[in-house]
Amino acid sequence: MTKFSSIEKIFIALTIVGGSLILFFPIQYLLVALLGLICLAFLMINPKYCFYLVIFTIPFTERVRILPISFSPNDICVLLCILTIVLNLIYNSKKIDLKTSLDGWNLALLILYFVAGFTSIGPTGILTSFKFLEAISMFYITVYLMRSKQISLSNIIKAFLFTGLFQAILGILQSTTGLFGAAFQSQRGYLGYLGIGSTTVWHAWGTFGGNGMLPEFLFDMLLLLLPFYKLIKKVRAQAIVIIFSIAIYMGYSKESLFTLLVCGLVYYYYNSKNKSEAIVRVTTISFVSGIISLVLANTPFLNTVNETVTGRQNIWSYPIYALTTNMKYLWLGSGLNSYWEIVDPLLPLNVLTKEHHYMLAHNYYLLAVQEIGLIGAGILFSFFVFMGIKFFKNFNSYKGYYRKLNLSAFLFVITIFTTSFFGQFYYLTFTKVLMYMVFGIILSKENFLNKSLRSNNLVRGNV
Repeated sequence: MTKFSSIEKIFIALTIVGGSLILFFPIQYLLVALLGLICLAFLMINPKYCFYLVIFTIPFTERVRILPISFSPNDICVLLCILTIVLNLIYNSKKIDLKTSLDGWNLALLILYFVAGFTSIGPTGILTSFKFLEAISMFYITVYLMRSKQISLSNIIKAFLFTGLFQAILGILQSTTGLFGAAFQSQRGYLGYLGIGSTTVWHAWGTFGGNGMLPEFLFDMLLLLLPFYKLIKKVRAQAIVIIFSIAIYMGYSKESLFTLLVCGLVYYYYNSKNKSEAIVRVTTISFVSGIISLVLANTPFLNTVNETVTGRQNIWSYPIYALTTNMKYLWLGSGLNSYWEIVDPLLPLNVLTKEHHYMLAHNYYLLAVQEIGLIGAGILFSFFVFMGIKFFKNFNSYKGYYRKLNLSAFLFVITIFTTSFFGQFYYLTFTKVLMYMVFGIILSKENFLNKSLRSNNLVRGNV
């Protein structure tokens, strides 16, 4: 009897299965399924490509609902990435240390989010807990892949830059043509109020499907670029910055422009060798920006600002009323994904039927208090403060690219606070995935660099 090798047995089995399936399914469906299985097998063998797919799909926020569960392309890629890493851990005998200085905070926040999910008055609160688990998982996946040297820092930065460029170019096309998915116009054409161009503009928003998110995302991409700007060919680096800057401007988000100004001045000051000269320049730029703001304030542009402030205040009045009339909700929150459960009973009928989707409070601070209460929000924002302090200390303790990378992360934390009063960017799941991946990139090297610094006496204070 002829003996078959393992690979021959597999092919024979596939032939038998494929031949049987042809009796029930069209051949074109089977070919598509086969290609899908080949792609899936390739990703399973190469987890780094799953990781890059997670990065690329962060801005793809459109959700597909299946019963009570909804998935975005990013959710699917995160789950696929988790599966590939689990398989990688099973077959990889080499042990990788995953400990970081963030472990205690991760555990505390994970408990907080699962308690808020289980106790939520909303029917899908626990699903939101698992979405937060996605972000925590991506943090440790980032640490694992970097420490096992399956991915490099340069390739991660390239993946983020490629993703940012794709979104920026799409956003510019949307704003200049009103096509390619553009869906929102406003009277926020800043140059138009100065007599240059039109005041009516299309907003750039890439694939985010909402206003204000693209410029904030692109600014985060710029922060990742800054430490390596001089390592990129000059023309290429300048082109990237120009494209990103144009797209950020065309997003017409006042919070993003304010954040760009604040973080830009902070970055310039701390990277300047002459602090006295830096203070003069920072003061001058701030003064000029103030004059431009005053000029705009004396134009109809002020109406768009007042409409935003008044509109937000009207929206905030509903969750604030719900919280202040129920002390349990105020201190402990009403649970994850429960906003509409406490706000809908308060909304007028015309709002419920016509403008319901606009009534989500565009304020991350308020949304955090609504879901996890003053106690939970205090813990959450203490975590952000802790991370800001940690990155700033690392910036003062290290040299080289890692020093600048920590400054970028410090500015990343600043953006959470500057954009959250009138925005909800960091409230969303995909943003938490982005945030934890950035934290993972930096903290994956921290412990090892600490050992190196201690052994080589390279801490700045000891040089």
